[in-house]
Amino acid sequence: MTPDDDTTLLVTRYRASVENVATPTLDQVILAAAGRQAAKRRVVHRAGGALFLTAVGVLGVGAVWYAAQQSNTVRSNPTVTNYGSIEDFTRPYLLQVGTTEYSGPGLTEGAR
Repeated sequence: MTPDDDTTLLVTRYRASVENVATPTLDQVILAAAGRQAAKRRVVHRAGGALFLTAVGVLGVGAVWYAAQQSNTVRSNPTVTNYGSIEDFTRPYLLQVGTTEYSGPGLTEGAR
């Protein structure tokens, strides 16, 4: 930039209008803001972990409850029947049964 430039006056005014902030005060403000942000992140991370552990606990309790309910249900024991003796009684009938002749409609068609 040349000293003859019209912007020199603007740059000088800008530099004069900038407020000098004390460095220790600015550092404290930055550290306080960073501390607040870090606290927010810690809360979010802890809440996420707590939510995950709660979900795992609920699923575990649900699985145990379901297994307990399944073991408490009354299961019917299959009753023992005499299938063999029933089969022996029906075997002769099944061996002697024959097919019946069809006597329905259309039996006399084509027989002229």
